[in-house]
Amino acid sequence: FDFSYYLTQNGIETPDVVVLFLGINDVGHGVATAKTIQNMNEMIASIHAVKADIDIGVVLTPPPGASQDGFGKNNACGTTRFAQKTGAFRLAQAMVDAYDGGKMAHVAVIPVNSAVDCVNQYDYEEVKANAYSDVTIRRMTDNVHPVAGGYQQCADSIYGYIKSLF
Repeated sequence: FDFSYYLTQNGIETPDVVVLFLGINDVGHGVATAKTIQNMNEMIASIHAVKADIDIGVVLTPPPGASQDGFGKNNACGTTRFAQKTGAFRLAQAMVDAYDGGKMAHVAVIPVNSAVDCVNQYDYEEVKANAYSDVTIRRMTDNVHPVAGGYQQCADSIYGYIKSLF
């Protein structure tokens, strides 16, 4: 990760604020939390090498959707909601431990994880309750990627962080 190169290649002036927002795709697959923090520290160092007082918001990952159904539909039960939720919690805890409360100059935690509605802001489909029923139910189809309203909830949290700086 070379922030200076990125800015130069894309013709972007040095910003006052950078937001680092990682997804939760791999947290349920045993991705090492310590390695993620190490990688984020390298990104932060690269950003601060360009300008030491750039404010960096580190986004706590959104939680997974509220049911196991989406993991079955979206990735053939390659992971479980429990594993994803546990991984997201462990990563959030490590991020808070590393960055909250001014532990690193010009770095703050953005609590998106508390803003996303896990029940209503993920995709659903209408399906038969069972093979012999005429009753239909809503079944979650993607537990990892919120719908537009969920991303708006994330954006509201990020906006709150940026607004607090100015």
